[in-house]
Amino acid sequence: MQVAVKLLKLKPVTLGDGTIMLTAYEVDEEKWDLRDVSKKQGALIDALLEIASEYLIKERQSGRFTLAEVEAPGLRVVLGDGEAGAGDTIIVQKPSFLRKIILVKCAEASCKPLHEFKPTSQVIVYDGSISVARSDFDFLIVECEDSVRAVMPSELALPSVKSSTMKKRKKKKARSKKQRSRVR
Repeated sequence: MQVAVKLLKLKPVTLGDGTIMLTAYEVDEEKWDLRDVSKKQGALIDALLEIASEYLIKERQSGRFTLAEVEAPGLRVVLGDGEAGAGDTIIVQKPSFLRKIILVKCAEASCKPLHEFKPTSQVIVYDGSISVARSDFDFLIVECEDSVRAVMPSELALPSVKSSTMKKRKKKKARSKKQRSRVR
């Protein structure tokens, strides 16, 4: 059985319209390939994961985010790897093409859109940053090709997580043990 492999190398870009500024990814390079795998159903997903991992390792570049998509009939595996920039938040749960971002203001029983931003080119959002020049909105709606997500203003800058190796470790002082003498 043949499976299709799609490899995308993404570079970070900043775009906006004055009200909304967004850090996202633009497709820098796209590659396609066909691979043969055995037809064993139980091992097919493992084979797809192995192929995607192999392409990520071979095609990794610094300053780029790499996505490997491997598809078989009825199955699709997507893996991503790379550090293309420092993002302030996770914009959507998986890398997707952005359609638009809408600023929304709610009053009593209804909500209305304040501003709409549509990118002029195809960009992929995943992790990144969104900054808004207006402060009179309640939440953002991020609409992608396969999902819609509401983003609260408090989510626009999530605190970074430090790795355990970077934390300072305090040395424990050895406690002196007092010996008791037995009284008989």
